[in-house]
Amino acid sequence: MQLARSRVWCVPITVSEPAADPMNVCPETATITSLTPFQLTRILASTDSTAKLNALRIVLIGGGSIDAQTETKLKGMSPEFYHTYGMTETYSHIALRRIGYETGYRLFPGIEVKNNASGELLIRCEITSGKWLETHDIVRIEGEFLYPVGRTDDIINSGGLKLNPLELEHEISQHTGWPLHLFFIAGIPDPVLGQKAVLFLANEFGEPDQMSDLSFLQGARKPKEIRFLPKFAYTDTGKIHRNKTLVINGILPAEPESRQF
Repeated sequence: MQLARSRVWCVPITVSEPAADPMNVCPETATITSLTPFQLTRILASTDSTAKLNALRIVLIGGGSIDAQTETKLKGMSPEFYHTYGMTETYSHIALRRIGYETGYRLFPGIEVKNNASGELLIRCEITSGKWLETHDIVRIEGEFLYPVGRTDDIINSGGLKLNPLELEHEISQHTGWPLHLFFIAGIPDPVLGQKAVLFLANEFGEPDQMSDLSFLQGARKPKEIRFLPKFAYTDTGKIHRNKTLVINGILPAEPESRQF
């Protein structure tokens, strides 16, 4: 997509090997870049890299959620930061929001959206050949703005109560300051509840007695268990791969390989 943008805008582009902190190879003449939230957290952890980021004019951020603490840091910086929303099937993003100015994602012209009966997002545009594209994203639609809420395939059904892990994770991050790429909530099988919500933390959080109080999560919204994991699996864009993380840590069984005949 960056290559396509450079051709459309008729501007030069610098191509480098993917890295957690790409500011190390960012040329001084650069004005625009595209980052994942994971890369952004690594950049902000370095004074030199933050200074280089601050010298840019526009930064596109896509591929995952941004925690409240990171967003607050970006509001005090010089570049225009845009958080994008889209998926592979739509060939890059269909909406974006300017951080510090908008909370919802503003749809691009020509993009039609609606909810199905389950609250999932349906998209229709030229890219989808005029057909409605079904997604598993749960969103609230208000005029030309989208407000993502979660995904139906991540919903936890615990004793008949449906819990949205994305909402809980953002609430926890806002109260505790934990980075979103170092913890997640998932449902695991339970003989009584069917599924129970478990909070999984990266080992770098330290010992359990050093954790923040989670009493702000009331009743069934509070995870039934907290576990530390030695290894997290991530997607190419830096998002936590929930199922793969649970599998490689032996919490869920690996899915059988498909056989071709």
